[in-house]
Amino acid sequence: MTPAEHYRALAAECGARAHNEPRSEYRCLWENLVRSYRLLGRQADRTSRIDVFYGQISGYERPRRVVGKRADVLILPRSIKA
Repeated sequence: MTPAEHYRALAAECGARAHNEPRSEYRCLWENLVRSYRLLGRQADRTSRIDVFYGQISGYERPRRVVGKRADVLILPRSIKA
């Protein structure tokens, strides 16, 4: 089961609970969960089509922040400078 399918199953379960809930305050909370799980399902569908790279990019140096007397200064690595 993909994450999107899992979120849709949770949305269906919450929808059934909302339908059977007699108290309107709790029904509203269940319906909010339904909307949230549907949104998560759509986001999971979108991100499943994107190739994500979590590794270190070779030659990349992270910018450093140096605090000076006047203001913060961002020092860029040599590889980024123009």
